Amino acid sequence: WISTSGGRWSLAPCTATWKKHNYESAAEAIQAVRDNKLHAFIWDSAVLEFEASQKCDLVTTGGLFFRSGFGIGMRKDSPWKQNVSLAILSSHENGFMEDLDKTWVRYQECDSRSNAPATLTFENMAGVFMLVAGGIAAGIFLIFIEIAYKRHKDAR
Repeated sequence: WISTSGGRWSLAPCTATWKKHNYESAAEAIQAVRDNKLHAFIWDSAVLEFEASQKCDLVTTGGLFFRSGFGIGMRKDSPWKQNVSLAILSSHENGFMEDLDKTWVRYQECDSRSNAPATLTFENMAGVFMLVAGGIAAGIFLIFIEIAYKRHKDAR
């Protein structure tokens, strides 16, 4: 129980939901998404992009929550620290890391398809523009009726 300014809330509904959607591994959660038992799954973007490229019924959407890199742990006084740091930086600068990403993470087994959301075109929005144009026309028509009524009333 959580006590809040005079009222008490139970964590039981939240706990039940958490337990229902708790999976032992990312592979189980991804399979649950594929089986429509789970609507979405938040995990490491590289893993999800790889899974979506291999399983055509999956798609990644939205942007990254935050971007973080991986590091290599070494002793503070390691003689290799400078050389490893420079090698990693060089790999990023010369495109080697991007090539690895394209080869292993973004390799497409599926037909080429876009993960980007569909954009709205004029054809998609034509109904909205027609509705606005109709509203403007109705407004102009009502203004003329109001002017005519006012003139008729003043003429009396």
